[in-house]
Amino acid sequence: MEKKNLLLLICTVLSFFTVFAVNAVTIVIPSIATEFHMSNIVQNWVTIIFLLVVAVLSVPAGQISGKYGLKRVT
Repeated sequence: MEKKNLLLLICTVLSFFTVFAVNAVTIVIPSIATEFHMSNIVQNWVTIIFLLVVAVLSVPAGQISGKYGLKRVT
């Protein structure tokens, strides 16, 4: 039962950090846009690219931790 609780805790923390990172990017984008004189379209692309990178890297990270075990990966 201890492994299941650890896995649940890790999933909960990672879910929180994903939402936190997306919100952080959303809050910071106007400052970055002002500094680099970006249009609204470019601002949207930056957010979309960030979300795509997070989504693309989540799958290999899960496969690596599943293949080698959670203790070896962390």
